[in-house]
Amino acid sequence: MDVDSDRQLKAMADAIDGPVWLARADGSIAWGNRYWHEFAAAPPEETDAWGSWDWTSRQHPDHVARVTRGYSQAIETGKSWQDTFPLQDGNGTWRWFRARATPIRNEVGQVERWFGMCTEVTDQVEVVERLRESEERFRTLVDASPFGILFMDMQGHPTFYNPCCEALHGLDIEHARDEGWVQAVHPEDRERVVDSWRTASRLCQPWAQVYRFLHPDGRTVWVSGRACPMHLGGKQVGFVGALEDITELKLTEGERERLLEQEQEARREAQRATRLRDEVLWIVAHDLRQPLQTLVVLSAQMIKAPAAPTPNRSDAGQLIRQTVESMSRLILDLLDVSRIESGGLVTAPEDIDVDVLLRNTVQSFNESAKEKGIELRAETIGSIPRVCADPGRLMQVLSNLVGNAVKFTHPGGTVQLEARVNGETIEVSVSDTGPGIASEGLAHIFDRFWQARSTHRAGVGLGLAIAKGIIEAHGGRIWAESVIGRGTTMTFSIPLHPHGRGGAAKG
Repeated sequence: MDVDSDRQLKAMADAIDGPVWLARADGSIAWGNRYWHEFAAAPPEETDAWGSWDWTSRQHPDHVARVTRGYSQAIETGKSWQDTFPLQDGNGTWRWFRARATPIRNEVGQVERWFGMCTEVTDQVEVVERLRESEERFRTLVDASPFGILFMDMQGHPTFYNPCCEALHGLDIEHARDEGWVQAVHPEDRERVVDSWRTASRLCQPWAQVYRFLHPDGRTVWVSGRACPMHLGGKQVGFVGALEDITELKLTEGERERLLEQEQEARREAQRATRLRDEVLWIVAHDLRQPLQTLVVLSAQMIKAPAAPTPNRSDAGQLIRQTVESMSRLILDLLDVSRIESGGLVTAPEDIDVDVLLRNTVQSFNESAKEKGIELRAETIGSIPRVCADPGRLMQVLSNLVGNAVKFTHPGGTVQLEARVNGETIEVSVSDTGPGIASEGLAHIFDRFWQARSTHRAGVGLGLAIAKGIIEAHGGRIWAESVIGRGTTMTFSIPLHPHGRGGAAKG
């Protein structure tokens, strides 16, 4: 390569927004572009002499051996090289790059030098890691569910069972594939159940039946089963279903006569459980699937076009991060509901200052309140002693109450936080000047998924149910008061002296 060509090549390399280098035939670095100097925060004379410079010092120690080995093999064989690994910039920050090196040969095919460049893929790597974490949380939620959860393909054949589902009928997924699940259905119910399911799956319609499994251990297990179509990107990809064990609700006629009142309550509880299960199905099939689709599409676009302009990559990366965070929050809320339902929500109490807790809450929501023209203030009435409670969980409750108050208060309104001692308890209230809540709404405001069942969905509707569970785990209570047109006050109280309800919080 002549001097002019070499100069032109280096000029083009300096214009590339990423590390570019030239290496000698033996692989030693001969030259790095301007990006390299800026990235390494090193003077050109230092990085220009890379033949004697330990460039591996910029690599993460967990990757040095693999990267060096692969690069050396490429130099020995004369084949192109590619790898992905983190490099440390001049500020000490680790950033991920996909590196490539291509041999430049002379007229007789001998390698004279190597041309290498790196493309930053930090956003993609972080997305993959966040997706892995979200998948683990989702798996934990499904595995911990008190309902049997299953997925079926478009032909209606099972493709996934959670542990509760396997426990109900005694079949693992391998033995239940294709028509294997049919054998678990009680012979007296089999024809009815199988025919109704085949019809529903063929017509892509929701399905519901009450029937029996004949368990391999000889037990008869009554279940209430439901399934609904599952969509991805507007296209149906299968079905998601849930099974609820209702064996204990199946009483003989004589028992019904003697225990009519208990049965009626059991039926009401079964209806509540069925509603909860249906809402979980909706969340699994929609609220988690939709953001997952967004992540898959954006990730595919970023991977397919890694050389897209930096602002577009940044915007896509930001949207991906926001989507993953939204999924994570939803999954954590569902896990909290599951823990509360099973009595497994444990607090981690410590000595806290309630006044500091209120001021921190106000600081967190000041910006959003100012944007709406809402006055947000906090006040402690009288002397408030320190209290033994879980600060993180109480902040979760306050954030939910204040967030709702700010959301539903009109511009020019006020949101007021107050704390006071009332006998042997501390009471904390959040009052707003919003539109208020009708009495029929107040009766259900702490129900799970209550907001999700409203005509206009403004969220999943888990926040207040979780807040109620957290306060009750502290030995306290929470309630709401409201007047239409004058606002709402949400109040919770916790004991000044807890009685051994604490413990290490479950993750």
